[in-house]
Amino acid sequence: MKLNLAIVCGAVLALAIGSAVSQATVSKLQMTALTSPEDAVSARRLLMTTIGNNNDILHDTFDGYFEYSDREVRGRLDAISTMLLTFPHLYRGEPDVWTPEIEATDPARASHSLPLIWEDWDGFYAMATAAAETAFEASMTTDREKQRILIEDLEVQCESCHATYRRELPSVDFDELIGPANP
Repeated sequence: MKLNLAIVCGAVLALAIGSAVSQATVSKLQMTALTSPEDAVSARRLLMTTIGNNNDILHDTFDGYFEYSDREVRGRLDAISTMLLTFPHLYRGEPDVWTPEIEATDPARASHSLPLIWEDWDGFYAMATAAAETAFEASMTTDREKQRILIEDLEVQCESCHATYRRELPSVDFDELIGPANP
């Protein structure tokens, strides 16, 4: 089991390093995807929503709302790590077009990404990779307290990336939309 764990760790590290090296040697034109800009935005939003849903369940588990299952917690953390490694690769070579009209007419395809991502691609890529590594480290430990600490670290990393590279989102009052949880 420990040998398998070492092999998996080595493979993930090699993939992350190889990906970083290949990013440094590829021209921007070669990095342009064949996916339409709208579909790329939609894919990123779906992936980020899934990361967020997994993160919420992890926090609810550690807050005692769900029964702790080592297998489930580690699986969710591993999935988050994989998604965070994948996320930057869903960006096209040029910044997304965003207007208030796009946000109003087709919000599912409206990009929340700031142009700064393309201006500071290396910084964005490094933040996503670091967060993936934190999630992966948390997925590899069976120490619940260490997992909790790493999940909190991951939350800080995510919030920092969002504060730097994501448009400010309007706040939603869910109580106003659907009523209070405990009437």
